[in-house]
Amino acid sequence: MKIIFIAILIFCSTIFCNCALSQSGRHTGDALKALINSSFTDEQAVAGLEGFELYESTLLNGLEVPERFFLQVYAKGSERVVLFSSLTDTIDFNFRVLDVLHLINVKEGLEFKSVTCRKNKVEDPQLLALLMPAEKMYFNNIKKAWICDWKKKAFTSIPVKGIDCLNEGYEQF
Repeated sequence: MKIIFIAILIFCSTIFCNCALSQSGRHTGDALKALINSSFTDEQAVAGLEGFELYESTLLNGLEVPERFFLQVYAKGSERVVLFSSLTDTIDFNFRVLDVLHLINVKEGLEFKSVTCRKNKVEDPQLLALLMPAEKMYFNNIKKAWICDWKKKAFTSIPVKGIDCLNEGYEQF
């Protein structure tokens, strides 16, 4: 009886430890995890992202605040890496990486949107969505979503229900 109890205890401990490790708030593997707390001055050439191309860079919270948060999206084939960073030096444009998202097998046509996203029709500049664009005022075909938490300085995965993002190019042409 003791042997069965010990076996069950070891099994449950293993599952608990693995779950706890996966709940760390970091959405990437060890190689890219090393980017967290690193600095860079050239968004086109970030050490550790060799082979990735800068797809877009977005200021999340405006010029009037002392700590400016950015999202940089990098692409290589069907892989995407999103850096959540802070501009620490406005003269030398020195960025510090706060957190990293790494997505593999991203389907062609999917795009990241931020700043113009809403949760239950309330704008929230901390939202980041992976979506399929369409010809309408608000994109609502959201595949994945995260909060770029400015206080925790980390990504948090959230449900996609109620999230949509403004199509800034809608009806311009």
